[in-house]
Amino acid sequence: MKTTLDIPDPLFREAKMVAAREGITLRAVVTRALQAEFQRSAAETPPPWRRVFGGLQHLRQDSDVINDAIEEAFEHIDKHAWR
Repeated sequence: MKTTLDIPDPLFREAKMVAAREGITLRAVVTRALQAEFQRSAAETPPPWRRVFGGLQHLRQDSDVINDAIEEAFEHIDKHAWR
């Protein structure tokens, strides 16, 4: 697909230099840069399910209390009984 972009001159010159240095087309440089940006952006964007479970942050303190109780209980277990 063809389109017209308004790219700042310094960025355009840098893209042209990269294309010349690597022996590829400007189109390939722009395509590669866009793909890299989209991959980086996707890696930083949390999945939709995380937004749902992120709403449970208020339960984190309760979870910590429960985990501490479990750890304390396991410290008192007779290790010989588990052999």
